[in-house]
Amino acid sequence: GNVTTTPANPGSILEFTYTGPSQRRMNVPITSFELNNNTNIANKTLDVYPNPAVNFIVVYNHGNESGRTAMLYDVNGRMVMQQPMLQTASRMDVSRLTPGTYVLRVIDAGKNILRTEKLLIVR
Repeated sequence: GNVTTTPANPGSILEFTYTGPSQRRMNVPITSFELNNNTNIANKTLDVYPNPAVNFIVVYNHGNESGRTAMLYDVNGRMVMQQPMLQTASRMDVSRLTPGTYVLRVIDAGKNILRTEKLLIVR
């Protein structure tokens, strides 16, 4: 089949369209997140594992910095989980989420984005 991408709303949404051999189409809109000076995609004070995940992920907060929050978004940009990071290793139960691609975002107490990472949940 063929895959095309269209910026349906430039700067905020990218739409993937897949047309299979049977001419059936599947559209998947993906909401983007703003990247600015407060965004550090690979903040070295955080680790996320396992990825892909089955039932849980661990967000490891090196240095045990306080005030951090982990948020998980689905491919439509909806927040499906939010958890304060109260200890060095925060375990997030993803067993009830539908398998697929998610975006994990970790922010600090000032709402600065510390880490944004694609997360795959499989069963």
